[in-house]
Amino acid sequence: LSRGKKYIWSKLNFPYVDMRYYLIPSTTSSYAALSEIVFLLERLTHKAFSFKKAYIDGQKTVEMDIWDVLEDEQDINSFRLLFVQSEQAGSVERILLEIKDVYPSRIKRLHRAKEEVDNSLGEKISGFNFSYLRYFLSKSDKIMERKDLDKIFLDITRSIFLEEKVDLKILLPHFMRNIRQEFESDETTSRYMNTLLRAWACTMFLIKAGCIKTERGITLNTIFDPLFKKYGASLDSEIKCALFLTGALVRKVMAIQAYEISSTPFRNRLRGLKLRPEQVKGLITEAVQKMEEYEMYSKASNQIVETIVQLMLKTPNNWQLSVDEINFYIVAGMTLMKEIYALCG
Repeated sequence: LSRGKKYIWSKLNFPYVDMRYYLIPSTTSSYAALSEIVFLLERLTHKAFSFKKAYIDGQKTVEMDIWDVLEDEQDINSFRLLFVQSEQAGSVERILLEIKDVYPSRIKRLHRAKEEVDNSLGEKISGFNFSYLRYFLSKSDKIMERKDLDKIFLDITRSIFLEEKVDLKILLPHFMRNIRQEFESDETTSRYMNTLLRAWACTMFLIKAGCIKTERGITLNTIFDPLFKKYGASLDSEIKCALFLTGALVRKVMAIQAYEISSTPFRNRLRGLKLRPEQVKGLITEAVQKMEEYEMYSKASNQIVETIVQLMLKTPNNWQLSVDEINFYIVAGMTLMKEIYALCG
């Protein structure tokens, strides 16, 4: 028993973003199963639940991390994950979270979810990993010294490994806080779009991992259906799709202004990404007027507007969306504007 504990503490200790965890196998399996587990664990030394590429001895290599090892195993044994944080200069480890009964089949599902996100977003992201979630769930204010969002980050971690449901409305305020900060901090860059892509990747991963329930897929027989399908894990209602397209329309106006007058005053119409339903409807009209003013209201923009109107007519007057939700989908459309316009005839 003593040797087993020593082995776990010294060999099965892995990084998890800015924390660490211990991987502990259960001891309820048969001798044959346990022998296989020991062999498996030997292969896990220096691996991690990272989803990342590592640099080892100056050579760029792809980690054969725990995901790759465990995903092919049968559910002959469950694992316990013990998340810890070092304190007092590393002399003490405080237990932050314990997750029991994590099976290889669940790890395989998570690995598959990560691959689906990477395939959907392609080069837009560098490869999904848990640091994407930590980016939003670390500090509620960047100037704070202490990380005050550890609890929600660990709660989400538990839900991910145990396939428990996560309410997207809990995450959206954190997503939008960071997106708004980037949007307001520098008008000359599009860093907020990279932040949006991180948030979108997190949302897609949680949906594909079975942690967020979506209402239904959208099939509207429009030219934008392929895009709704590609990114549509969270585009599960007509109004969300309409807001998504509205974002593309808004960014098109900003692109026209940047070309024509080397500035983007229309950006102010976004009200710091705190738009409400009545303001969104006015924004669409204003966008069309601005394009006409610059004599650049194209057939493609008209197709987008017509689809937005079609979707909104199918939506009840009460959208039942929070301000964070409304602006999240608008920024998503702004970020993917080129792909949206590329589908126009």
